[in-house]
Amino acid sequence: VVANPPGGMEWLAMVVSIAANVFYFLWVYRVAANAWLIKPEEMRMGPAMPVGCHFIPIANIVMPYQALSGIARASCGTNAGVALWWTSWLILIVASMVFPFLPPATGGAHEVTAFEHAYLLWSIFTFILSWRLVTRVSRAQAARCHQAT
Repeated sequence: VVANPPGGMEWLAMVVSIAANVFYFLWVYRVAANAWLIKPEEMRMGPAMPVGCHFIPIANIVMPYQALSGIARASCGTNAGVALWWTSWLILIVASMVFPFLPPATGGAHEVTAFEHAYLLWSIFTFILSWRLVTRVSRAQAARCHQAT
């Protein structure tokens, strides 16, 4: 029995999260395929594996970093920022697994805990890192495409 069934905001958050993941995986596949064309020697895996490795238990802790690192090196010439981005994601994943086991707020059902504040701030930080990585790789690949034409 669920004590508090999900409300409208929870459903909205779930739909937005699923949509964001779909777009992320589409982007990863596209830039991985492009990276194979740009510098195949930098790529450790084929274009589909950078997406698929997210769904392989245990391997999904390291392989996404390896995949994006190769994509960044092939596209930008460096993988600067990829380690920080992936570490930030891993911290969010661990925090989301710890969150359900924390004691509830004492001031009432709608009180936000310090952990929730920290999680939100770290989520924003991770989003900014993700946005910068996506923008940097996408722009580098677009510039290479324009140079080739």
